[in-house]
Amino acid sequence: MARGPSATARRASRRMGRTPGRAVDVDSAMCRSLAGPYRCHVPAAMNVAQQHKAWAGQVKPPARPGHPGYAPATRVSGGSMACPSKSWRLLLALLALGAAPGAAGAAELVAPYVNSPQEDVELMLDMADAGPGDYVIDLGAGDGRIVITAALRGAAGHGVELDRELVELARRRARAAEVDDRAAFRHGDVFEADLRGATIVTLYLMPEVNLRLRPKLLAELPPGTRVLSNSFDMGDWQPDRRAQGRTSGGILMWIVPAAVAGTWRIEAGEGSFELEIAQQFQRIDMSLRRDGRELHVLDATLSGERIAFSAGDGHTRYVFSGRADGGRLSGVMQAHGVDDTRIGPWQAVRTGGG
Repeated sequence: MARGPSATARRASRRMGRTPGRAVDVDSAMCRSLAGPYRCHVPAAMNVAQQHKAWAGQVKPPARPGHPGYAPATRVSGGSMACPSKSWRLLLALLALGAAPGAAGAAELVAPYVNSPQEDVELMLDMADAGPGDYVIDLGAGDGRIVITAALRGAAGHGVELDRELVELARRRARAAEVDDRAAFRHGDVFEADLRGATIVTLYLMPEVNLRLRPKLLAELPPGTRVLSNSFDMGDWQPDRRAQGRTSGGILMWIVPAAVAGTWRIEAGEGSFELEIAQQFQRIDMSLRRDGRELHVLDATLSGERIAFSAGDGHTRYVFSGRADGGRLSGVMQAHGVDDTRIGPWQAVRTGGG
């Protein structure tokens, strides 16, 4: 899941191996090189021995607010810190001992555990408008903060986490917050997670993992489901919204689009239309004909199961607004003529493609 050490990381490990008492900016050299733009909250003012103890939760970082590398440690229940999991800490320890060549392969087997800052959790749930009636599934749940925060807003949900110790930690935190009746946590692989029932799915995973998950998300989640990722994108599936949080990549949100590609026959009070739609995720391009004549399509949008488009023939402007439901489209059409406006229902059935 994670990539092997970069040249920057190998240089950092060699420096640590030669001068074990020297202060090394592990936050930038290690976490950013090995795990992307994460912030591990371990001050560079600490020497290597102190850094490893801090990752293990054994000592507190020195209070050095004036030091440029200082960042306050973020502790979570049970004494863990918002830093790599124990497998990742082991890899860092091996690198510090000069064992980078042998440890490089291990980086392929583990993904770093780094908590989303609580401000980003709140932003993520604000963007999704999470609340009563929502069901949140967090893939790679860590200490459970996203699902727990959603539960405090009245939603229900569960997290899927590969590390059994983190699953137990998340359960303890849910009990402490008195939301364990609607916030649950399961040990499991995110690629095998059951996504049924989700209205919101959250991620803070590596870019390669996001891309591997993308087909599953599009195939298993119903149109309109909100998918949010901290920092990392989904390749050429462009986000519907993006907001800047504390992490450098920001918070990205997608709305799972309905599958509307193909040819359709529209029946409305104004007569029949032939509609052809080409689709790439939520982006749609279309052509519209009436009585064999091509109409000029002015705009077309798709958001979840909601579809809207308008077209004109020089005399009348047709405005369609509706919803996709499997092999059917339906909604309301306005026909704006020179002297009047007519309003009525429309529906369409797919006649090909898709």
